[in-house]
Amino acid sequence: MKHHNVQGVYTVFNYCSDPAKEDVFNEWYTQTHMTDTVKCGSWDSANRYKLVDPQNPTWHQPPHLTIYETTFEPLRARNDMLN
Repeated sequence: MKHHNVQGVYTVFNYCSDPAKEDVFNEWYTQTHMTDTVKCGSWDSANRYKLVDPQNPTWHQPPHLTIYETTFEPLRARNDMLN
């Protein structure tokens, strides 16, 4: 495991607005979007988690949380991600 001095984190709660396309969205988000975000050079890691409500494990809104970590100044890293 590669260790780095984290300067900031960026958290995103996300979901697909069309349940019929949820599998395609999740595959794109995990395989393409997260990979491209890390490739921009300002983010060191990206991890996506499925959120579960212990009272009702079949439903949670939003269903996913993504956490990006950076060794750069957080505002710079966020702006790099948006460009």
